[in-house]
Amino acid sequence: MQSVISSLLISEIKFNSISRKVAKKRLKDRLKENS
Repeated sequence: MQSVISSLLISEIKFNSISRKVAKKRLKDRLKENS
């Protein structure tokens, strides 16, 4: 049971880091469009 919880936590952390990278890319694209 513990392994399932830990794997869920790892997948959530990976997803969070990916979404953060995507958000940064979108911000940079917006800044380029504005300038």
